[in-house]
Amino acid sequence: MNKCLCLPVVGLILLAGCTNKAIYENAQIDQRWKCEREPLSQQAECREQVSKDYREYQREREALMDEEPE
Repeated sequence: MNKCLCLPVVGLILLAGCTNKAIYENAQIDQRWKCEREPLSQQAECREQVSKDYREYQREREALMDEEPE
C-alpha cells in the first residue's frame, strides 16, 4: 500500500478510537453531574454506577459482542 494512503487511514482509525473514548467520558461527566442533583442518600450509589473507566467498558462491550445470539 502506498505510504501516502496508509498514514491517513491509520490516523482515521486512531481518531475514531479517541472520539469514542471522548464521547464515553463526556457522558460519564454528565451523569456524575446528575448524581450531584440526587438526594444525598442516593449520591454514592449513583456515582458508583458511573465509575467504570473506558477500558473496562470497552472490554465488557467486546465480550457482549462476541457472545453468540441464541
